[in-house]
Amino acid sequence: MLKKIKHFDTSMELIVQNFHGGIKLNPPPPHHDGIRSLKNMLQLPVDVCVINRNGVALIMNERAIARSGFNSLNDCLDKTIFDVANHQTAHFIAYQHKITSHMNKIQMIEYDFIRRDDFKLRCILISYPLYDDFNKLVGILDLSITPDKYPLVESLSHLMEFGLLNKPSQHMDNIRFSKREFDCLNLLAEGKTAKVIGRKLKLSHRTVEHYLENCMNKMKVTTRYELIAKFLSYRA
Repeated sequence: MLKKIKHFDTSMELIVQNFHGGIKLNPPPPHHDGIRSLKNMLQLPVDVCVINRNGVALIMNERAIARSGFNSLNDCLDKTIFDVANHQTAHFIAYQHKITSHMNKIQMIEYDFIRRDDFKLRCILISYPLYDDFNKLVGILDLSITPDKYPLVESLSHLMEFGLLNKPSQHMDNIRFSKREFDCLNLLAEGKTAKVIGRKLKLSHRTVEHYLENCMNKMKVTTRYELIAKFLSYRA
C-alpha cells in the first residue's frame, strides 16, 4: 500500500493506472506486459516526481533530480519543494498541489521554476492526484516539461502514448471549438507554425492567428505553450 512505503522500490515494477482523473500505482497483476510500469514512466522525456501528502519527495527520475540541483536520488528523498525552489516558486507549487488534491483532478499550469540558487527554467507542470490500493488520496504525481530543452509536442505525445493523457476532442466539457478552430489547434499541437497552418488549411496567416486567439480565450490561457499543453492534457 503506497502510504506505507517510505521510498519506492522501482524493482517492484509498480503499474501505473488511470483512476478518477488521477493515477494509481499498483502491484502488477499476473502476466502483465509491464509497459505501463513505474520504471518505464521514469524513462519518459519529462521530469517525474512523486510526493506524499506532506509534499515530501518519494521518487524522482534523473531529469527531475538534475533540475532540482541534486546529484542523486538519495539527495532528493525526504526533501520538499521548499528545499529546492525559491520562496515564491515553492509557495506557488504547493498551492497547485492543494488545488489538485482538493479537486481530485489533473491540473496543468505554465510557470517559471526558480531554484534557491536562482537557476531558472520555464516549465509546464502537470499534476495528478495519486491514490493507493484503497482508492485513498495519498500524494501527487508531478510531470514537468521544459519546452526550451525538449520539444513540448514530443513530450506530450509520449505522455499520450503512455496513457497519461487523452487524445484531444473537439468537445471538452463546456468548451466547444468550431471545426476551423479545432483544425488550427490540432496542427499547432503537431508543432506547426501559424504560417504553415495557413498554407495547409488555405487560410491567411491573420485568420489562423484569429482562430488561435479564440482558442486561447476559450481555454483561458495566455501563451501558446500553455494552449498546446492544456489542449493535449485535457482529460474527461
